[in-house]
Amino acid sequence: MVSLFFATGLVIAAVIIILAVHFFLPVRISGRLRSCRSDLFLLRIRWGILRVSVNISAGAIVTLYLYSFRIKEFPVTGTESSSGYEDEEKEKEEEKEGFNTKMISPVTDLLATVFRQTGFEYLRLDAKVGLGDPFDTGMIFGFAFALRGIMHCDDRFELNILPVFETEALEFDIEGGIRVKDPFRIFFSAFRIFRISRKKPEKTKGRGAAAI
Repeated sequence: MVSLFFATGLVIAAVIIILAVHFFLPVRISGRLRSCRSDLFLLRIRWGILRVSVNISAGAIVTLYLYSFRIKEFPVTGTESSSGYEDEEKEKEEEKEGFNTKMISPVTDLLATVFRQTGFEYLRLDAKVGLGDPFDTGMIFGFAFALRGIMHCDDRFELNILPVFETEALEFDIEGGIRVKDPFRIFFSAFRIFRISRKKPEKTKGRGAAAI
């Protein structure tokens, strides 16, 4: 019979191996926006075996999933808190403290890191467009057809537009994905900004102190 200590060691070793493997795996992020569905927007995040998704319905309800398990559901706008006056006073105090100039460089570094580590994967668009006027609709379709020919040489792009000449119409289904090569670099940069933002900027001396 396998001892409890040995089984615990196997579990810990498996967790360490999985974390070590994930260190070298990219994070894949995809989003899908659909006009004719109750699920208006769907965001998927994949990192190795980890699967997280965020679903925003047409009723402005956000649902967070871990794999297929629903974790949390809440409205987009949220509810007004009873301490609204206290929040306003807190914002006014933060404005009086001034802007922390030490955050300029970390924010710039973070944006540069995100740009370097992010790669484009694919973009697909299926749409049905009608402007109510056959001539205008034909112009839009001709432009889309020419654009489709330009993007045809790249498998990452897919563009399908169906013209509707009889009436006005606008239906679309657009999906795109990006890849983050080294998410830990972005995490460390973001954590640095968080630490600096927690520090209050030094207040300038008053006129009385300057006169001395």
